[in-house]
Amino acid sequence: MSEQEPKQETAMAVYDLTLIKDNPDHMFSLKTQSNSIVPITIKGLLGLIPPVDGQRQPNTSELLQLVNVALGQGADPYAKECGLMPIFFGGFHYEPYVAAQVRLRKAQSQSDYRGYEWGYITKDFNRHVSGIQSKANPMEVTGVWGRVFRDGREPFYHETWMAEFRKEKGIWQKMGIGMLLKVNRDQTHKFAYADKMGNLNTYDEMAAYDADPPLSAPTCDTPKRQDRKKPVENTYTDPAPDTAQGDIIDPEPSSQASEAPVEPPAEATTPADPATLKTMYAGAYNAFTDLISEVNPALSLGKFQRLFDEFATFTLMIDKKDLPGEDDWTMPLLQALLAELAKGLPEPILEMIPVDEPAKAEETKE
Repeated sequence: MSEQEPKQETAMAVYDLTLIKDNPDHMFSLKTQSNSIVPITIKGLLGLIPPVDGQRQPNTSELLQLVNVALGQGADPYAKECGLMPIFFGGFHYEPYVAAQVRLRKAQSQSDYRGYEWGYITKDFNRHVSGIQSKANPMEVTGVWGRVFRDGREPFYHETWMAEFRKEKGIWQKMGIGMLLKVNRDQTHKFAYADKMGNLNTYDEMAAYDADPPLSAPTCDTPKRQDRKKPVENTYTDPAPDTAQGDIIDPEPSSQASEAPVEPPAEATTPADPATLKTMYAGAYNAFTDLISEVNPALSLGKFQRLFDEFATFTLMIDKKDLPGEDDWTMPLLQALLAELAKGLPEPILEMIPVDEPAKAEETKE
């Protein structure tokens, strides 16, 4: 192996992150659930993080946290199974998050896992039995209960309520019960295995934590996250020293310690590696189809592709004739798609999804 070629290491139960300290170009190989091999490098992950107006890029320590999550949990960052979220509360920084399916896989892979059971809760507060025996009226469902079974322990029971999670638009408006079931399944598994993944949070959970300061914090004048684009300035000042000893001399700027952010890759002005772009395109397309499948999983492949093209033209604000081919995408365009997908599908795209259209009808047309 030549000196120019990065050394590779397959992600196992044990991996040595200090290799990156000695060689920032060191490449780990992550084996995903679909047996794909995904390259994990500091520079590659940096390119996946959407820029935040007026804020720094992730530093080395924050990127290493993401590497640790990707390798430790088998989460593919290119498929949006994990990433870094900008956090404003407590001083601007980035924290890793994981997708709900990562936590579910982790729970189901435990040796003491024995299954998950769920049922509806209706307006009369009746907890209906699970499965085909349930007689709950879908029009009266207000919540979902769930239980996770582990060997040697009492089943963990958890309830989720529509009033806590339902939103007035998007997928929640069309598929409220299905979305509530997904929330219950995810949260019940997380709480049942808090000893294994209590520190693994989803993007939505991180956003909720960052929305408001803790009730005990004496910062009632701190604006909410959506009302600010940068951290509130630190107004704390040290107690005035004894001025009898002389004038106060401000320290030189160079003496103020601060952690320097990671420098952007030197190749930023050159075309990205085609293999990386292809992996990012596949990750964006898969993330898009997952969101579409939550509304109608029975669509044909052709319909998925046409909706993806509509989403791309809407997000990038270009005409369909200017849409890149599968091998012609660039890093900035793919980053824009991934950033939009992290927020969910735009309302105009949701309205294009034929909720009740069967797959066969589409295939016949084609």
